[in-house]
Amino acid sequence: MEKLFCRSTYRYVCVVLYMIQTLNLAFLGLPQHPAYYVLIPYGVLLLGYEWYHRKLDGRNYSVTWLLLFLLCAAFSTFTSTYSETRSFLLLLLQGLIFLLAFAQEKGRRIYEMRQEMIRILKLVCVLSFLASFLSLLTFLFNISWTRNGAVFGLVGNRLFGVYFNCNPAAFLACMSICGSLLLLYLKSRFPYFHLANLIVQGTYVLLSNCRSAFLILLCLLMVVVFYILFKRRDYRRISNVLIALCVGFLAMFGGQAVKAGLFVIPQLQGAVFKEESRFAFDDVVELVYMIKEDPIGNAKAIYHLANDLSSRRVELYYDAYRLYRAHPITGIGLNNFQRMGQEVFYAEGLFAGSTIVHAHNLFLEVLVVSGTLGFLCFMIFLGQALVRMLENLRRYAFTPGYFIILLMSAMVSVEFAGSMLDYGVLYDYSLSALLFWIMLGYLFCINQNRKARLQRSSYAFELLSYRLLHIHYEMSVSDEAVCAQVLRRECDDAYTLCIKFTAGAAFSLIYEASYALHVEKEEARAYEQKMAEELYAIAEAEISEMIGAHLPIMSISLSD
Repeated sequence: MEKLFCRSTYRYVCVVLYMIQTLNLAFLGLPQHPAYYVLIPYGVLLLGYEWYHRKLDGRNYSVTWLLLFLLCAAFSTFTSTYSETRSFLLLLLQGLIFLLAFAQEKGRRIYEMRQEMIRILKLVCVLSFLASFLSLLTFLFNISWTRNGAVFGLVGNRLFGVYFNCNPAAFLACMSICGSLLLLYLKSRFPYFHLANLIVQGTYVLLSNCRSAFLILLCLLMVVVFYILFKRRDYRRISNVLIALCVGFLAMFGGQAVKAGLFVIPQLQGAVFKEESRFAFDDVVELVYMIKEDPIGNAKAIYHLANDLSSRRVELYYDAYRLYRAHPITGIGLNNFQRMGQEVFYAEGLFAGSTIVHAHNLFLEVLVVSGTLGFLCFMIFLGQALVRMLENLRRYAFTPGYFIILLMSAMVSVEFAGSMLDYGVLYDYSLSALLFWIMLGYLFCINQNRKARLQRSSYAFELLSYRLLHIHYEMSVSDEAVCAQVLRRECDDAYTLCIKFTAGAAFSLIYEASYALHVEKEEARAYEQKMAEELYAIAEAEISEMIGAHLPIMSISLSD
């Protein structure tokens, strides 16, 4: 019973069912949203069980603004004449997801959260790998089938594969890449599988022809490169940024070349693709030129060109604004965008999105769904989330847990960036939307636990970098005891020591070393002697090469 009514079990079930909903169920004639009938009763029973056993932490007020947004969305949904059964089911499911992601349990330990996150990421990587691998097979064999009004495989020059839509699938692929990188960093089992997952998911992003996902993938690459340089601390920060940007630009042109080469495979089997670039750099240059030349006089031409470049999103944004203007205070409620748009505007010939079910922009979607008050509450919550993410990154800088926080924040940022142009985080169409809320909940939990340690280690410290500042030695160096003296210590981001090693009057050298601490900085001085011993042991070969003699460490007696 305890394992059944456990949030970890609920999240595992959520991941599996959301992954099923990400697939092309309509092609098989199956209902598109099976998660409602399992997750809603299960979630209600789980919350009731936790409330009965007093497991909920009532002192957690971190998600007040998100709950206020949910109340506004509930009011809009219940008062809207366009709401139907699925609108209420979606509202209830999203409310359960919010509560179980952010309402913390009493006695919840960071290590338990870390283990749960690892299991979820393993499950996500396995499921997304299978789906993306099968999708790549449909590309290799030039499969493009239509059934029940849904397309399976290649759709024009875009690979849908087994997914219902390639855009949310590409965002999920980017999040799966983050998951595999994180598991590789944590030295999880089956590293070759995660390396294969990186290749499969990266290839799917290229073949999906999703512009935003491709740019997100480039940003992920630059983040990883920046972290590697930042960790080594060999260059200044501006140099790290410039190197990461250069790698990103090279990867951009390299990715386009690889994609062009891959699309030869279905062409050899008779597929015909229209030659076009979805980035349309020439049109972007023309748009910038018209804006600089005469933005008022060219307003109509600018609108049409921007609308074409954005795949008619500008037109859709204007339709969304008109829906908001019809109900600016209360909003129209969840899952009512398509129905209200067709009834109100399609009759006038203005609403062209007969297959559009949302605004393709998170901010507009929130504004239309919950009205002005709900929008303000949601924006305050997003600001709060951004502050906490930045606090986590600052607090874990120069620690082994920094890369974990960085990739968790990247997973949140991937779906947030995707929701600016496509399926948002308020709906249940894709597993990526669920992962957004789960990871954001983890980041809130880490931020609330100020002494959280994300990576277990048997050491109280870890050497990050060191450099030689001064050396003096005479031709005859005796085997005297090595003494260490602390000349300077700093406790800003990393614990930095300036240590002088001496062996009588014939030998002295000064090193500056930077350490990551697994203990509080107030406790660091108790480990300074061990730090000095570790530094000397690591630099011993370097010292022997410089002075032409081997000077073994006899003993270290640390003094200020």
